[in-house]
Amino acid sequence: MLRLDELGPALRAARHYRPGQLFAFGADQALRQIERLSPFGLHQLPARAGLGRPTPDIDLLAAWGSAPWFRQTSPPWRPLEHGNPYLGSYKFCGLRRDGLEPEARCPEDVPALWSYKFHYFDVIAAGVIAEGPEVWADWLKRKLQAHWANERPGRGVAWHPYPLARRLHSLLRIRASLEVDTGDWSALSALIDRHTQAATWHLAVRLEHQLGGNHLIRELCSLVLGARVHGLERLGTWAEGRLVSELEAQFASDGGHEERSPSYHLELLTCLTELRLLLGGDAPCAFDEALGRGLSFAASIEHGDGDVPQFHDSQLGVLPTRAQLSDLLSHTHHAADGLWHHKQTGYVIARLGSHHLVLDCGRFGAPTQPAHAHCSALSFELSSGTERLLVNRGTMAYGEGPPRRATRGTAFHNTLQLGGHEQAELWRGFRMGARGAAVVERLEFNRESALIEGAFAWPAPTHLTHRRRLILHKCGRLEVTDWLSTADGGPAGLGASAARVRFHVPESARLRWHSDGVELSEESVDLWPRIGEPVRGRLLLGRPREVAKQSSVIFEFGGSSDG
Repeated sequence: MLRLDELGPALRAARHYRPGQLFAFGADQALRQIERLSPFGLHQLPARAGLGRPTPDIDLLAAWGSAPWFRQTSPPWRPLEHGNPYLGSYKFCGLRRDGLEPEARCPEDVPALWSYKFHYFDVIAAGVIAEGPEVWADWLKRKLQAHWANERPGRGVAWHPYPLARRLHSLLRIRASLEVDTGDWSALSALIDRHTQAATWHLAVRLEHQLGGNHLIRELCSLVLGARVHGLERLGTWAEGRLVSELEAQFASDGGHEERSPSYHLELLTCLTELRLLLGGDAPCAFDEALGRGLSFAASIEHGDGDVPQFHDSQLGVLPTRAQLSDLLSHTHHAADGLWHHKQTGYVIARLGSHHLVLDCGRFGAPTQPAHAHCSALSFELSSGTERLLVNRGTMAYGEGPPRRATRGTAFHNTLQLGGHEQAELWRGFRMGARGAAVVERLEFNRESALIEGAFAWPAPTHLTHRRRLILHKCGRLEVTDWLSTADGGPAGLGASAARVRFHVPESARLRWHSDGVELSEESVDLWPRIGEPVRGRLLLGRPREVAKQSSVIFEFGGSSDG
């Protein structure tokens, strides 16, 4: 239910939605009520009408399970990081629960994202693929039978479209691995077929058209797979066409995804890569176009360690790397010195030798889908070689509450904040009301340095504009200059006296700094490269001495890490 204090932000957010999307919101709520009251699940309607086929496409499953890229696109088996369900241990978002038998339901004292991940079954699929079905067969039978009994199809978190799509994909992976094993898995295969056929039909009528974004693309990829495996040709054709439309709409011409999250961008490329390889010559050409542009974008934005920058809910070390996907698709990208402005996505990238700078200078995610958008306007990350030197603080939490609000807030990023104000109107865990956008004002590049200058107009009640100039030198030096002005370009008044600028440094970073016109203090803070897994870092907190004048912080790389 919408609280009274959320009415204003909700109305300001609603201005960004299309009429069709608002209609989809209403239809989604109506379907949820039908599912809650109906004596049978929506997935049963096609089965009662005699649609579908009793046996899956064995040839397709065998080709999938025996493909040389099958294990590379499957989730990695990391029991120390994710827990071992076979032994009753699950670990998501840094929170571990032990003693959960196959028949156990999801614990009630866990965050919403933990509950979602519990129903993905991707950790289970990773274990089956890595250790073989003979180890997991009896356990998995008990799990599937209990899940069908405990999680009534159509009800609860397990049957929300996104976890349903993830579980469908995981079970199809397991089913494909059974087809290339020499054992007799007919009983287990029958259980998986019941789950995946029901999931395919239910997902077909519960796609999240009202949300769009990465959820809808991921759900459509799973629906294409489910329809192909179960011989639902008309459904598969429709899903492929819808997927092509979403790829064309959500991936900008610069190759970036509209939600502007490097992690979700890479996750969609991983899912699309697997689907493209499985379909082979039957894959629409739009898949290759989206993958080509998307991989080039990912290559330009990634740090020297091969992982993504931590903007907009991005996490480190949880996905196949861009290089691995490029190898699977024979996609080539040659890194070179230069300055790139991805105009549609809003990122500016400078490369000079081994130094890499990424600046967020765009809008707050997609207008209709700001779920993963953070207040990171004019924030940046810096690396040299494989070492990260300046980073955003990362993602402390999903869901709702103060930790999530802090994660999305201005103070978690390498930018300037005016008092306790935020760059955008945040409400709930994934919503955003009034918002602005940063703009690039000046770009210059030569063999020895790269200059980027951008501006962000703060919304009411401040009505001030933050301007930032970054100059990256090939010799290992970064100059960061900030100043404030009024909307007409005049100097900022006393209202800007609460301005603070923040920079976050990993504990091991070899970085020196000094300042001009700003008082710097240092303190220890937690950084969050992955949800629920903090590491120690340092916060440089700067207070400009005179808000109407420019203030600068100069960073130098290498040598002693003392400030």
